[in-house]
Amino acid sequence: EEGRLRILHDDVENLVFQNGSVVGVETQTMSLDADVVVMCAGALMTPQILLRSGLGHHNDKIGLGLQDHPAITFAADIEPGSRACFDASVVREAETSSGARFLQVGYERASKSEENIGLFSVMLLTPRSRGWVRMHEHGPEISLNMLSDEYDVVAMRDAVKDLIGLVSNGEIARNFSRIYIDDNGNDVSTLKEGNDDDMDSWILRNLRPVSHVASSCAQAVTSTGLLSGVSGVYVADASVLPSVPACTPAGPVTMGARRIADEIRGALQ
Repeated sequence: EEGRLRILHDDVENLVFQNGSVVGVETQTMSLDADVVVMCAGALMTPQILLRSGLGHHNDKIGLGLQDHPAITFAADIEPGSRACFDASVVREAETSSGARFLQVGYERASKSEENIGLFSVMLLTPRSRGWVRMHEHGPEISLNMLSDEYDVVAMRDAVKDLIGLVSNGEIARNFSRIYIDDNGNDVSTLKEGNDDDMDSWILRNLRPVSHVASSCAQAVTSTGLLSGVSGVYVADASVLPSVPACTPAGPVTMGARRIADEIRGALQ
C-alpha cells in the first residue's frame, strides 16, 4: 500500500526489462512493479540475476573483475595444558618486499569443539588477479582466478614464507607439539625443503578464498551505482567496489551503499 513499507521474503528470479529500462522484479511467487530496483544480493548473486535477466546484452561488463583475498592456513596441535580462550588472538599486518600487503591471523582454537587445534592463516590483502561470473545454459560459471597475475604469485609466496618463519619462531613453536600444512598431516618443515616452484605449486593446491568476494560489477556501473546501458537499476553491494578492500568489506560496502542511497533519493525527488 502507498506510504507503507512491505518486506517480502521471496527469492528473486529475474528483473523485468522493457524498452531499455528495468520496471519490476519477478520472484518465485509474484511480479512486482518498481520505479527503481536496487541490487544488494552480493558479488556472486547480483551479477547472476542481472545476467539471467538478459542485461548482459546491454552491458558486457557485468560479472567481470571478481576478486577475493587468497589465503593459506596451517593447523597446529596445542600442547597439553594450554587453555584456548579466544577464537582469534593474534593479528599482524605486514608487507612483502614488493609492497604487497598481507595479514596473518593466529586462532587459539579451530572451533569450540576443537579446542586442541590452533590455526595460523595468511591472506593477501592487495591482490591484482581478477575473475568473473558468467551465465551459461547449464548455469553459472564462477571463477575467482586467484594468483593468475604473476605479481600475486610472488607476493603470496613471500607471505607464506613469512608465515613459516613466524610459526617456526621458538616463542611460538613451543606452545604447539606439531604444526602441519595440509589435510595429509605434512609438517611445516617440508615447505622449507623445496624451491620456489615447489612452493608455488603447493600454494595453488592449498589456496582458499576468505569469503570477501567483491568487484564483479565495478566495471559495469557508473560512479553512482547506476548500471550502465540500462535505466532503473542500481547496484549497492560489494559488487561495485573497485577492488576487494584491504580489510573486511563490510565497512566499505556500507559507506558505498549510503552514498548510492543518497543518489537514488535525489533522483526520485
